[in-house]
Amino acid sequence: MQSVEVSPTSVEVLQGQQVALKVRVSVLNGASEDVEWRTENASVATVSPGGTVTAVGEGQTTITVISKTDETKKATAQITVKNPLTISPPNLRLARGMVGQLSANKPLDSRSGWKSSNTDLLTIKQDGSFILWSRPGRVTVTATGISGEKATTEVTVLDRYLNFHQSWRAISDTCTLKFDYVPNTDIVVRAQIVRDGGECPASIPVMVKRRNGTIYAEGRITPTTPFTFLFKPVKSDTVEVYAETYGQMSLENPAATLTWDGVEF
Repeated sequence: MQSVEVSPTSVEVLQGQQVALKVRVSVLNGASEDVEWRTENASVATVSPGGTVTAVGEGQTTITVISKTDETKKATAQITVKNPLTISPPNLRLARGMVGQLSANKPLDSRSGWKSSNTDLLTIKQDGSFILWSRPGRVTVTATGISGEKATTEVTVLDRYLNFHQSWRAISDTCTLKFDYVPNTDIVVRAQIVRDGGECPASIPVMVKRRNGTIYAEGRITPTTPFTFLFKPVKSDTVEVYAETYGQMSLENPAATLTWDGVEF
């Protein structure tokens, strides 16, 4: 064997990603072209028999490709693995008045790990939990790592407001139907049975209808499984929720009326 070459010879890759290295072998007189791949630090990056590098952890390591017939013939590639600070979920769009939770992929500064650019719109605690206040707008949230590294994400506060009328409805003498938001979602409505100290029906049919009579959603509720549906309204939209009461579905008196007041910011 005359020589072994590898390309590229220097690579930056994000943690969790892969990159393929290519080897070029020059031989004489039909000698073997077989090579072996080795990593200097498997906690930073590993390498497959075919030269595919997997980034494992932040840091630097050297990948070496060696001739199996002549270990003096070899080539190296420098691998730098980066793991930048990130925030999840990114670029949230939530209704005013809702609460939420952000998290980071690295430990944050204990005193100033989370910061809101506008506390009149969004107040965030150091555990990443936040509340959106009463007016729409956009706010930037900054996370600061222990080393001072920073990451940002934008939260859009939408001018959305969903009114619940008759949001509690008696199903029987000991059971009540409750309607509310599902936290951290984009207007998902949840209907659930609340026990008032006694037994509840095993299953309650629920139907959501628009004022024009079209069925918007339907399903069933049990004492342990709520019924949820995504409400995608237009401006000044209204839907009515009907539930079985005392063993029959009443389409005259809705269990709840959901009225959308407002439009997106």
